[in-house]
Amino acid sequence: QNVEREKDTDLFGDEVYIHQEDSDLQVVEDLLETYFAHIDSTYAELDAIDQFINDTEDFVNIQLDVTRNQLQKFEVTLTSATLFVSMYSMIGGIYGMNLRNGAEDSHSTFVVVNALCGAGSVLGFGLIMLYIRSKRWM
Repeated sequence: QNVEREKDTDLFGDEVYIHQEDSDLQVVEDLLETYFAHIDSTYAELDAIDQFINDTEDFVNIQLDVTRNQLQKFEVTLTSATLFVSMYSMIGGIYGMNLRNGAEDSHSTFVVVNALCGAGSVLGFGLIMLYIRSKRWM
């Protein structure tokens, strides 16, 4: 039986003979070690990219929350304004009915009612906005 032998030295400097099969096994181990190091570095890069994606998603969600809050504040403002404009319209609707009470013929009554309704609507809107801001809802 003809087995090739190579001469090598161990850690202590002693000469040892290694079979060719052991040498081939060492080459395979070195290759696998290299592949493992390459795969490990690729995994680390992918993990860093995954973390970056998660951070970006969190940032986008925070931006969406801020925008949603601004829209809700704007909605509260519009709803408050709509409430007081509808009150003004209600008074106009009451005076626009076909009921006779004598006030519909007077021009000064029309001006006074409209001025009071307009001032009341603006004042009510201002007060409700001050109240909302004092409670720090907006």
